[in-house]
Amino acid sequence: MSWEEFVGHIDDTCGQEKDFILLLKQERKEEAIGLIRGVMTVDRQIGNIMLQGPCGGGSHFFCNGKLILKGLGSRENLEKFLQSLFP
Repeated sequence: MSWEEFVGHIDDTCGQEKDFILLLKQERKEEAIGLIRGVMTVDRQIGNIMLQGPCGGGSHFFCNGKLILKGLGSRENLEKFLQSLFP
């Protein structure tokens, strides 16, 4: 299994710190959410709409099929993180 099976699209954000916005594939979204919840420590939750908390190296935010990953720094670090998240 590979992270490409779960992630449909990746956008880089602008600014000094390199952040990423990921869109999960609809057909694998529920499975991906389960895997993410398994490794994420939830600090804050707003219903079933948004989860916030650390997951991996930096602070990460999860929002209904979208992930906003902060603090990874580079595309290479992002791919390493995704490989560990979706083994």
